[in-house]
Amino acid sequence: PSCELPGLQPEVRSFEDHAALDGGEDGLDIIVEVLEAAKAVARAGAAVHLEVHHTQPAEFESAAAGGAPERLARAMEGMSLVRTVADAYGQPRFVELRVLGSAQVE
Repeated sequence: PSCELPGLQPEVRSFEDHAALDGGEDGLDIIVEVLEAAKAVARAGAAVHLEVHHTQPAEFESAAAGGAPERLARAMEGMSLVRTVADAYGQPRFVELRVLGSAQVE
C-alpha cells in the first residue's frame, strides 16, 4: 500500500522500482492489472506466480473462498489459488494461481 512506502527499509526504498512497490491505496493496483493481463493472454492451465506484500497471501486465500477483498476476488475470477508460500524468513510472501480458462484465440 502507498501509505507504507516511507517506512520501507532504505535498501528497498532506494533501489527497488517504486512502480513495483506502490500498489495504490489498498496495495492491489498492480496485482489486479497482472491478473487481468494473465487471463487475457495465458492459456488454460498456465501458472501465475507473484511475490506480494506479507499481508496479501491471506487476502488471496480469503478472496478464493469468496470473501474480501472483493476487488481481488473479482480479479481472480477465472483463476484458482494453488497455494501461498512463505519466504526464507517465514513471512507469507508468494502466491501461485492457475488460469482456468482464457479468451485467447488459438
